Amino acid sequence: MRTGVALVCGAAMVSVPALVTSSASAMTTDQQAGQSLTITVAKGSLKLRGANGLRAGRIKLAVKGKPAPVSIVSLARGYTLRELAKDYAASNKGDMKALKRAIANTTWHGGLMTGGTGTIVLPRAGTYIALVMANKIMAPTTFRVGAVKASKAPSVDATITARNGLAWGGASHLPAKGTLKFKNADDQPHFALLQQVQEGTTMEQVMEGLQSEEEPAWLLPGWAQTDTLSPGRQMTMDYELPVGQYVLLCFFPDPKMKGMPHAMMGMVKMIHVM
Repeated sequence: MRTGVALVCGAAMVSVPALVTSSASAMTTDQQAGQSLTITVAKGSLKLRGANGLRAGRIKLAVKGKPAPVSIVSLARGYTLRELAKDYAASNKGDMKALKRAIANTTWHGGLMTGGTGTIVLPRAGTYIALVMANKIMAPTTFRVGAVKASKAPSVDATITARNGLAWGGASHLPAKGTLKFKNADDQPHFALLQQVQEGTTMEQVMEGLQSEEEPAWLLPGWAQTDTLSPGRQMTMDYELPVGQYVLLCFFPDPKMKGMPHAMMGMVKMIHVM
């Protein structure tokens, strides 16, 4: 399997999974959140618009510019961005202690690929970091938010949930265009990839394809992807997808299994877009 940015095999702790192709999903922009943050990916930097005066709570997020996965994270007290970058690099080389340390000290609040819109929830006042997590941490940009400002949650067309035991819960059918809510009810980080496959593709074929070095014949161009969420977090993602069959996957690496991506451990579910 090829990746969009970096390997997801072994110990790679990345946001872009193996099945993502070079195409991108068209995203809608209709949101009901009162606050907004726009992140533009430039060469070597992230430009934030709307960060001044931003308050904690639900925030409308849009990502523009060069293709990249943008994450919003916060760090535990005493754990620095430099330490995260060091642990991230080490985990990508197979260091499971570094991966465990990064997971224990980092909270992922969600994020989007370039071209995406949706909402994230920043739970409290404090410092947050927007960054790109690819083969290394790039363009980290710190911003602060004030006290929580209540805002109405956007209406959603469906919900999917990462559950205990590396399982997916929630909708099995989605409208072709809408807003998807993603919740992490497990005890470890997850992200959600909806990848289009040929009608009739089986779970067995998907699992075989995940082990293959060749691109599967059943892989089709449509896809949509959230960024990583830590346990107890939620976000929404606007999407527009071709009608058809999709497989729902998470490729976050499991430190208890030497960094094996969750999808290769069976975190797979078939979804139909209608």
